Amino acid sequence: NACVYMFFITEAMDLIINWRDVDNTTFNLCYLIAHVAGLFKIAVMKRQQAQIRNFYQTLETGYFLPDYERGGMEEFRIISEAIWRSNLQTYTFYTLVTVIVAIRGIYAGFDKGYYIANGNASENGTMGQRYQLLPYTTWVPFDTNTSPYYEIAFAYQIVGALIYGLLIGTCDSFIAGFMVHIKAQLLILKNSLRSYIDRAKLRAQVSGYYR
Repeated sequence: NACVYMFFITEAMDLIINWRDVDNTTFNLCYLIAHVAGLFKIAVMKRQQAQIRNFYQTLETGYFLPDYERGGMEEFRIISEAIWRSNLQTYTFYTLVTVIVAIRGIYAGFDKGYYIANGNASENGTMGQRYQLLPYTTWVPFDTNTSPYYEIAFAYQIVGALIYGLLIGTCDSFIAGFMVHIKAQLLILKNSLRSYIDRAKLRAQVSGYYR
């Protein structure tokens, strides 16, 4: 959590400091808005974690468990499919986050940087100072144009963005998994109602009340 909050704060600080730079502000806001929404989801789930935990524990007890006598093997198949779908969604979110962050890191790592004119001739004859591109826009308390500070800032941004993205992906997959399990319970109920008459007849035959 500390890394997530720090990454968000440094993003916001960079936006405030460089608000006159339209390109930087636009790029920053694209990520910052998404990160604010993700942070809000994390905060809500953190606040409601006791209720969420109790709800999921309820799904693992009593009538919510698959029952062979009630619905046969179909209930076990429904639950197994729900678990598989939840895992697939989680792995998909994680993969997408990792790929997106990796692409941004590769792009910044191979970029040649840019120059800002300052009236002094540089070593390659270009008027200006060369600035190396970082993957994201975050404020750091040192000059990132020299080594190893550039590498430190680069690693901080990649790790911070990856952790942030994985947490947001976890929240999204958690919500999606919640909906998948609700669907599974409705399918179990549907299957149970469909076979209710047949099960009643079978039990009556076993008891000798129905011939």
